[in-house]
Amino acid sequence: MKAGIATFAFDSGTSVAMLTTITGYGRSVSIVAVTNNQDYVAAIQEMLGSVAMIKPATGAAATTRAAPKETAKGNAKPTALQGYMDYNPITKMWTWKLRYPPK
Repeated sequence: MKAGIATFAFDSGTSVAMLTTITGYGRSVSIVAVTNNQDYVAAIQEMLGSVAMIKPATGAAATTRAAPKETAKGNAKPTALQGYMDYNPITKMWTWKLRYPPK
């Protein structure tokens, strides 16, 4: 896990932008949090602490992803997935939702 924090002036005050990137099992997720109030720091830390990289299933039951696109030089290029994290307050878990599911 890597994280970075930067402050910036906004609306006559100081705000904070935090970028956290977590990697594991050949995948990565980046989470951005922006706030202008320390009251949200505990909630942001709790959410970041709840993220876990789970080893993907292998074998016939595992879902397969599309092969990376090839560039003109033959280098593999990953396909970007656009989506968002959805929080369920009952289970207290976050799940990734695709904004534009592959066709």
